[in-house]
Amino acid sequence: MAGTLRIIIANDTEYELVAASGGARMVKGVCATPPPSPIPPWQTKELQVEAQGDGAEMEGSVTYEVKGANLDVRLCFRHTAVGAECWMEGKRLDGAKRDLEIVDLFFADAGENKRLSCDDAMRASSLSAWYHVSLQPLAEGAYVTPPPRFVHATPDGFSTVNVPEPIRTWDSPRMTQKRRKVLALIGYYFPMALRPLAAKDKDHPDEPRKRLEAPHGQGLYKDMPMWSEAAEANIPNKGTSCTGVAAALMLLATGRQVGWGFDDAPLNPAWVKYSEPQRLPSVGDLYYIYDDNAVHIRHVGFVAEVPASESEYWITADGGQKVLNKAGAGGQAAHFSKNPWKLMQPDVKKEAHAFAKPPPDILVPRIGSTDYGGMVDSGRLIGWVDVDEVDMINNGAFDAHYNEQRYHDAGAMIGILRGS
Repeated sequence: MAGTLRIIIANDTEYELVAASGGARMVKGVCATPPPSPIPPWQTKELQVEAQGDGAEMEGSVTYEVKGANLDVRLCFRHTAVGAECWMEGKRLDGAKRDLEIVDLFFADAGENKRLSCDDAMRASSLSAWYHVSLQPLAEGAYVTPPPRFVHATPDGFSTVNVPEPIRTWDSPRMTQKRRKVLALIGYYFPMALRPLAAKDKDHPDEPRKRLEAPHGQGLYKDMPMWSEAAEANIPNKGTSCTGVAAALMLLATGRQVGWGFDDAPLNPAWVKYSEPQRLPSVGDLYYIYDDNAVHIRHVGFVAEVPASESEYWITADGGQKVLNKAGAGGQAAHFSKNPWKLMQPDVKKEAHAFAKPPPDILVPRIGSTDYGGMVDSGRLIGWVDVDEVDMINNGAFDAHYNEQRYHDAGAMIGILRGS
């Protein structure tokens, strides 16, 4: 945990910033230096916060009035055992002339030389955080208009203006118990296949058939209990088990079978529609891919690792896959996949469903598959179900079958794909 945090305040406005009475509001830790005040236009000042006690945690805020713009700005930070976050909140006063601009906030190392992910910030011993206070023209209606699920109104009337970083890896210190439970379920069942056995050995017909092996060194396929040959045969185009696998695992986690399929996921209260490149699903969420040519959702799976750039891969846990070993009879399988992706302009040739319409003038992620032709077989990410917003049995606590060991089993398979 960090011991010190340098808070650097850049006044990128033509107005003076004046600290509110009482200085910094500290929930955990102490403010080693008082908030600088006033901060003249176009100047930068700083203060330092220090952790205190055995937990070495820091949490608090500093509030400034933007004099002349009739606007309050609250600079918030949290560096605790459950996460590292920095964000700004704004509040219009009577006669407000401007709005607070939405900016990308992040932690850096103490020397301001390297931007840190939330996870790396949690592990650092000393940090810095830049708060660029800048303004935009007054908008009609609500104070800020970032994605709705990431806006929270505080009791004293402030609203957030940042988009939190997704949980990118299975071993992130920010992994919640609900997300760990989802991976434990995956670790228990994956890899699995509808027809997991190889053909009989002609030279040794009396020997039992061997089990086929999943790709990327994931081990031998287990039986797939939530899909059947009858189900596969009775659905046009041979059907897909991706919805069956997603629904079965979420049924075990929540006791509810609905809310995970192609038709009902966008109606789920935990549904998050894709809106901007900085806002992506986290490990454990169910992600949904859309086919803009056929105009329907084409795939659902679980997020296992979130890339930080296009040079990295999405790692996902998916049903509806092929048994790639040609010695087998083929059929539906569920295993981890390693998927290339690109941020691209949406290529919508037909009118998409309302829930799948891409945001205007925004690049959208197209996710492919290394197993099935790379980006040739790609689809557009339209949204995801945020599992932290889903009611789970016993709040996602581990049990005798879906336990800590199974969670680490899933992590080991993710590590294999990451290194492949």
